[in-house]
Amino acid sequence: MPRRLPIIAFGLGPYFHEEIVNDMKNSWYTLLVDETTTDQNVKQFDMHARCWSRAEDRVVRKYVASSFLGHAQAGDLKTSIVETLSKDCLPLVKMLHLGCDGPDVNKSLKNQLNESIVQLGGKPLIDIGSCNLHVVHNGFHAGISSVDQSWGVEDLMSNLFTFFKKYSSRAEDFTVIQEALNMEKKALKRFVSNRWLSVGPVCERIIENWAGLTKYFLKTEHSAPIKESSMYKRITTSLQEGNKYNACTTAFHRQYCKLVQTFSD
Repeated sequence: MPRRLPIIAFGLGPYFHEEIVNDMKNSWYTLLVDETTTDQNVKQFDMHARCWSRAEDRVVRKYVASSFLGHAQAGDLKTSIVETLSKDCLPLVKMLHLGCDGPDVNKSLKNQLNESIVQLGGKPLIDIGSCNLHVVHNGFHAGISSVDQSWGVEDLMSNLFTFFKKYSSRAEDFTVIQEALNMEKKALKRFVSNRWLSVGPVCERIIENWAGLTKYFLKTEHSAPIKESSMYKRITTSLQEGNKYNACTTAFHRQYCKLVQTFSD
C-alpha cells in the first residue's frame, strides 16, 4: 500500500471529518444515504449530508460516514444511521429529510426514523417521495427486455466493449480506421446491466462509430485467431448487411433512453 493512503485515511481524514461535523452541529440537515454491495460481498452503506454551511455561507453536500453491513434491512440501516449521528453528536431531531434511492426498503426505514425522531420530541421528516430514478430505471428495463431478446442490442453493446477493451492491438487497429475515415477518436463505452439508463450514452457512442465498426468487422482482413473467436463472429453477424435493423434498433434504444431520462433528471 502506498504510504500516502494511510496518511490520508488516518491522518488527514479525521481532521476534515471533524471540520465537517463541527460545521453541521447547529444546522438542520438532509441525510442522503445509499447502499450497495461491494466486490467483497459486503453491504456498503454511505451517508452524506446536505446543510447550510456557516463556514462557506452556502448550502453544501458533505460526506459523513460509511458503514459495512452483512444484512441491510430497514432496521439495520436505521441502527447504523442513529449510531453514526450519535457518535458525531449530530442531533437526530435536526434531520429534515431522508434522501434515498430504493423505494421499498426505505419506506420502512423512513417510518422507523420518524418514530425515533418523534419520541425525541422532534417533528416527522418532510416527505417528498422516494427517488424516481428506480421507477424510471425499472420501467425502461422492462420495456427494453421485452424486445431485446430478438433485437440483440444488449449483446452487441457488451461484445463491442469487451472486444476492444481487453486487447490494445485491436483498439489501435480501430483507431487507424477512425483516422482513415476522418472520424473523431472516441472509445466505446461500457454497458452496465444494473444501470439500464447507461444504455443511451453507450448506444450514442456505437452510432457515432458505426461507419468505423462496419469497416473494421466487415471490410478489413484479420488474423485467424480474431476471425475464429466467438465474440468476433457474434459481432460480425450483428453488423452484416442482412442485419441492418441493428442500426435502427440501436438508435431506438438511444432515443428511448433520452425520452425516459427526462423523468429522472
